[in-house]
Amino acid sequence: MPTEHVVVTTGTTQQPLSSSRTVLELMSDITEQNFAELLAAIGNATMHRTRCTASPHHTTTAVPTAAVALVSTHIVPAADNAGSLYESTGLLGFGPHDVAKSEFATGTRVAKCGGTRGHPPTPCYTQGTGIEPFHADVLAAFGWAMMRDGAAGRPTHTWIPLGSTAGGATPYHAHCTVVATRAYGLVANPDHTESEIPNRALYGSTSRLSAALDTLAADLAPAQHAAVVFSESSWASWLQVQQANGAFNVSAAWRRVLTPTIGAGGELLRLGVAAGICNDAQLLTPDGGYSALVARWPVLIAPEKDALTDGINAALASYVTAAGTLIRVPGAGWNTEASRQIAGQQLATTMNESDAGLGPVVSTSTGGQLLHTVLLTSATQPQTVVVALVTNFSSCTPVRGQAPGRPAPPIPGVIIELATPPSMPGATLTHAVYIISNVTVNPRSFAVTQVSGAAGGRIWRVDVGVVTAHAFVVATFSDTGERALDVETRSAD
Repeated sequence: MPTEHVVVTTGTTQQPLSSSRTVLELMSDITEQNFAELLAAIGNATMHRTRCTASPHHTTTAVPTAAVALVSTHIVPAADNAGSLYESTGLLGFGPHDVAKSEFATGTRVAKCGGTRGHPPTPCYTQGTGIEPFHADVLAAFGWAMMRDGAAGRPTHTWIPLGSTAGGATPYHAHCTVVATRAYGLVANPDHTESEIPNRALYGSTSRLSAALDTLAADLAPAQHAAVVFSESSWASWLQVQQANGAFNVSAAWRRVLTPTIGAGGELLRLGVAAGICNDAQLLTPDGGYSALVARWPVLIAPEKDALTDGINAALASYVTAAGTLIRVPGAGWNTEASRQIAGQQLATTMNESDAGLGPVVSTSTGGQLLHTVLLTSATQPQTVVVALVTNFSSCTPVRGQAPGRPAPPIPGVIIELATPPSMPGATLTHAVYIISNVTVNPRSFAVTQVSGAAGGRIWRVDVGVVTAHAFVVATFSDTGERALDVETRSAD
């Protein structure tokens, strides 16, 4: 980063922004005000001065370049900033020239407390609060959705430390990590032991799957009907610092804001609803105004009013004025896994009773396991709808210094229900292709039927059957008239 463009200030110390390791560490302690300076630096870095030789005066002109800043988010995504100082989801998409970089295993970071030799520290929010830990997949999905939806349409680069086959990495781990990353709309960036490059056994089928996905539509991207409001300013207002030792007391922030927020996100995942994360910046200053925010997310789910700041509540009121559906969830009822499922069913009932409903795609299964459901749509090819189904991917999360995990159990009885695209209200589901990426199980065929929908709309049921690791269901709609369904099966491997 050019040192002449910005000076970063922290406390009484001023240092130029450069590649110095000291300054890079300092970046973890910058404040919200520094982001504006950093944005200006990135903007200046994308311009270079060139001499106009045709001019007799040899004048110079600023010319835009293709420079892009890759911003390492360090501890974003994070729920309570992991006990660090200020750092924001604003890093994910705060300027037109930046692309965020995070890590596969980061998930949603939380502050850890305690720990002795042989006994690792545990999440601070679970100590003396009665709050049970959230499932690893729930935290990972929340963090990935936070990265995806806060990145202003520029997919976050996600580093995947796969390691080597000698260290235990198998094609399953390559599939699991890369496909989960792609399904969530992120850029998969596997890191591999250089001595084993090229490793066709590890990456061959993964590469073929990616190529198959790329042929569906050039602008295929995740879409969500509902989003959970993740308000950093609100949880920060509840965060108290114990002056005696400077340690963060996160219990109030979790009880009032974070537990209902992550709890609601986790239950939407469990209910098979493709949901997003709306952060402070998107809510306070939405691109295109609040009508555009409503168009992107017709439903917002937020904690109760007295848990949020006045500014966030005012922004939510503007969202409702623009015809958005706002659902408030109480702070109580999210502490245990059992109570979260009850609260999740209440949330689903409220959504179904509203005009908005659960959204254009919902998945169910009989396995009782977490199944990630992500809806992928194309603006240029609205007739093509893709539903990504991914099983528990925390089992394949690479952790430095540890052997890769074992595959998650297959999930049986998977059914998805798809609504006809709103831009094609009279369309019929005419063509369905089942793409499965798996190195141990053969593809399975499925049946497609039309079922009654809300307000006379068309809902299509797809009986997928067993999902082992991950699958992509590609549905093509046609509004040229009724035709018999053409169901195909093919494998990307």
